[in-house]
This record gives sequence, C-alpha cells and structure tokens, in this order.
Amino acid sequence: MLRSWHLSALALAALYSASPASAQVSVPGFLPGSFAPYLATGAVPDGWYLGSNLATAGTAINSIYDTQQQFHAVPNPAQLDLRAESMLMAGGRTASALGLTHIDGVGAAASAIDRLDPSSTLTAAVAQAQVWYWGYSSSNLPVSFDIHLSGRLGATGSRGLGAEPSGAAVAALALGSISNGTTADYNNLASGAGLNPGAEGAALLAELQSMPVTNQRNLATFGAQATVVDTAKTVDTVLRVTADPTQISCETLVSPMCGKYFYFLSVYLFNGAENGGFADFSQSLRVETFSVGSGASQVFEAQTLSAVPEPTSALLLAAGLSVVAVARRRRG
Repeated sequence: MLRSWHLSALALAALYSASPASAQVSVPGFLPGSFAPYLATGAVPDGWYLGSNLATAGTAINSIYDTQQQFHAVPNPAQLDLRAESMLMAGGRTASALGLTHIDGVGAAASAIDRLDPSSTLTAAVAQAQVWYWGYSSSNLPVSFDIHLSGRLGATGSRGLGAEPSGAAVAALALGSISNGTTADYNNLASGAGLNPGAEGAALLAELQSMPVTNQRNLATFGAQATVVDTAKTVDTVLRVTADPTQISCETLVSPMCGKYFYFLSVYLFNGAENGGFADFSQSLRVETFSVGSGASQVFEAQTLSAVPEPTSALLLAAGLSVVAVARRRRG
C-alpha cells in the first residue's frame, strides 16, 4: 500500500497546484456539472460533446517536487489530446508520471524506479486524468455506457516493511448524471460506494489508493493495488454506468434546448507509485459503447464544438432561465 502521509502534499500540488494547507480537495466528479445553454450553440440533439478535460502529473524524490497540469473548461478541436508529463532523476532514482486525455477517454501512468538505497526517503509519482461529456435529447430514456479499463501495475524490490514500502495503485471512476440530482444525491451516491465525497489531503489520497470495486446505477468504481507481497497485476475490465436525464424547462421558449433532456458522463483515472512501484494505464479507460433505453449498443463518438461564441443578451437570458429551472427541480 502506498504511504499517504508523504504523498498527500504531492497529490494536492499535482491536482490543484495549491498549498496543502489551503487546498480544499474532493474526489473529482461527484458534484453535479454546471451547464449553460449558450455553450451548446452548434450542438445537435443526441450528440455527445466534450465539456472539459484535465490531465495532471507529479513526481517527488526526497524533498524535490515537480508538477504539471493542463485543463480546458470548453476544449476546442485543438485541445482534445492533453498531455501532462513530469519526471525527476537523482541518485540513481527516477520518478515519472503521465496524464493523458483523448476524445474518447483518458490514460495515466506512474513509475518510481528506486535503487532501494536504505538512506533514501521517497521516490514517488502520481498522475490523474478526467474528461466530462454532455449531451441533450428530445427523449427522456436513460443512456448506458461501457467504459473499458486495461493496464498493469506492480512493485519491485524488498521494501515490504518499514516506513516507506514499495507499492502502486490504480483508481477509476465513471459517474453518470442523476435525474434532477442534487448535491446531496451525488454525495449519497459516493457514500454508497464507500467513499467520502468531502475527503481532503491524506484522506483523499488514501481513498484513491484503496478504491473499492463497486457498481451502482450512476456510479461505477474500480481499484487495485500492488505490493511486494502481491507484486504484479494485470487489469482488463469494463465499468458500466447509466446517465439519467434532467429536463431543461424554460418559462419562455428562448433556446433550442428548452424542454429537452440533459445528460452528462464523467470519467476519471488515477495512478500512483512509490519506491519501486509502477502503474501503466496509459492506453486505458476509454468509453467504447453506449445504448439508449433498451436499444442496441452503438460506438461512442464524442466531438467538440468548433467555437464557443460570446453570449448575446438573448442567449444569456436562455442560460439564466434554464439554470433557474434546473435549480428549482433540484431543490424540489
């Protein structure tokens, strides 16, 4: 098992480029996605669009840290493939981390090559990647997704005991929208998977390092760990999750989305390694297929909107009306 008190500072820095003392961190993806209809200009019903993407990587050797991050709130076609990469080398040790996003999913890898010097303190790497998709439809049928996770992790060396053991971990989450879901609904979903949606710092990292394997309608999680006792694992599994609709109601028909149904899907991947551990899921966690209602499976193909125009007063009005309508439903 990775030792969380050392990695917590690195993880917080890598995730948010913030001081551990001031960072407020929660497991990504558990809060409902915010949405303004003017961002949907050019979108068509029953299409899937990339709403945001994030890739981070962080490494540490003893007290030396390096972090890299890329994030886009509304990616354009040139921002689909993010790559955050970090590497440190010192005293025969190498720590490397890689976070990747693609149009159909994410990848991550972390490696901490350590010569197992008894006097060394820490060689560690963490990486994460996340994508958030959205879509809307005239139909209110649920949409189910199959998300393929594959990769390997392991631990080398003899650090099975002591303060700085060898180890590696992978954590994956797939979150689908809840119909008229409130923040409390999403927090309950996380709690149902044995997770604390308010976890911060070392507690957050401990959850990622020991992620359970769970399956709920709107949330699927997977976790695996490697130690010097359980030295190597190969992962090849599918996370299945459903996105349920929330109707966008407008008091006046001022947007093509008024009366339609909004959905989202969030996909998240974490890799961590310490003192001879490695995890390689760089080609992994891809959304492969989806189905609407009881219909046949279809190949998942997301896209971006080529441009996000400056909102006009009419579009701002549409956004305001829709946000108010959705908020009313959530409070109800």
